[in-house]
Amino acid sequence: MSFVGCKRYTAAVVEYEPFYTDKIFHSKEEAFQKALLINLREFAKWTKLAAQRGANIIVFPENGLFGFLNRDLVKPYLQHLPEPTKIGNQYEIPCAQANIEKFNDGPVLQFLSCLAARYEIAIVANVGEVQPCNRMLDNDCPPDKQFQYNTNIVLDTDGSFIAKYRKEHLFFEPEYDQPATCENIAFTPSFGVTFGIMTCFDILYNCPAVTLINKYHIKNFVIPMAWMKGIPLLQSNQYQQAWSRSHGVNVIAANVHFLRADMTGSGIYSSGLVKAWYYNNNSSRNGSQLLVAELDSEDSQPQTSLCRYLMINYTAVALEPPPSHSKGQTFQSLMMHNIYNFVLLDKTKQGQASVCFGTLCCHLQFERDQTSEMFALAAYDGPYYVFKNFHLQVCALVKCNSNEDKRKCGQPVYQSQTIFKSLTISGTFSNKTVLYPTSLLDGIRLVQPQLTHFDPKLKVLTECPLNNPLISAALIGRL
Repeated sequence: MSFVGCKRYTAAVVEYEPFYTDKIFHSKEEAFQKALLINLREFAKWTKLAAQRGANIIVFPENGLFGFLNRDLVKPYLQHLPEPTKIGNQYEIPCAQANIEKFNDGPVLQFLSCLAARYEIAIVANVGEVQPCNRMLDNDCPPDKQFQYNTNIVLDTDGSFIAKYRKEHLFFEPEYDQPATCENIAFTPSFGVTFGIMTCFDILYNCPAVTLINKYHIKNFVIPMAWMKGIPLLQSNQYQQAWSRSHGVNVIAANVHFLRADMTGSGIYSSGLVKAWYYNNNSSRNGSQLLVAELDSEDSQPQTSLCRYLMINYTAVALEPPPSHSKGQTFQSLMMHNIYNFVLLDKTKQGQASVCFGTLCCHLQFERDQTSEMFALAAYDGPYYVFKNFHLQVCALVKCNSNEDKRKCGQPVYQSQTIFKSLTISGTFSNKTVLYPTSLLDGIRLVQPQLTHFDPKLKVLTECPLNNPLISAALIGRL
């Protein structure tokens, strides 16, 4: 099959629930290998289904083959992975008979290579990688004399091993080591589309995420994830969509399904347009799910917004500089691991609110259908959680987790009954801030970009009249 120069392609995502039990956590190496084999067989099933639906590429989630283990317990799963190598014009194929011995220390790589070749589909999967080191020669060599990396591997449609990426920004992952340098990895499989690759928490940082766009002009991204719920501002689907929209790119994101840690939410997006998505926090059934959607590799353009015409008067009001003080009484509450400044919306169906956090001032203009539920406008300017190298600026409208206790504003909320007929959020963000517009509806649903208008130069988010109740709407800025 020849795909060279292809403009459109079909992508598949698997939100996969890994097989393992607490008993396996503390069993012998044979038990670990049994669990790995079960998961690989499931990968094969999903790959076959994706190929039958015409997918050219399939993305599996972070930690999809073994779940979550500490540094010692993960060791039986770790793979010795060489660098992708070309022999002439052809990358090596681990599945090929001539390479069986060379790739014998990476059985997962061999298995996925054969799987990709069998179904003629490119495969992106996440594995644990091990590289021995010498503490006498390398001061960074860990006490157990090996580097352990959270690594994505890519197999082309003929089974060739074409890319490897080591996760740069680890999120409380003591089982893994941070690579020596941030890697900007892109690959082009046989169907002629160039993809950037990263892992989960990387999407929040400049390198590799934004660097791949600004420096290498990548328009298509594959992202294995193990992303916690993040409600009300950083729910997985919510941020996947926002990142796709803000940068005008295609995003193919596979989240692991692991409800013990509130991990669910995968999707396929084109400039924020939701092509396919999945969220399931119901623990009563297996949470694995296949998503398939067609994408245009070159023309991922921002969606035309209806709000420019519906909301012009509100936009004009919102662009006025917000007052230096809040209209209502400011209070503080915890949201997403940080202390935000809040101000409650007045008990009116139509109005405005303002709140500041240092030099960042946020302004809201709104109209809603009822006043029985408590909503608040929030502002924050500072590092995210304990990550001092990740600076946030946020203006957010959120539904509070109580209609009586404002101290619960900022806590996760899953349902809402309030429909906003209009709302506009603006803020005095830094000129260096990259803004991501996000919205979340009742039942953890997304808003298609045609129903919102985002102006990154004016730093304004406007939403059209919505037919569904709102949980949150925000401008999330990253410095």
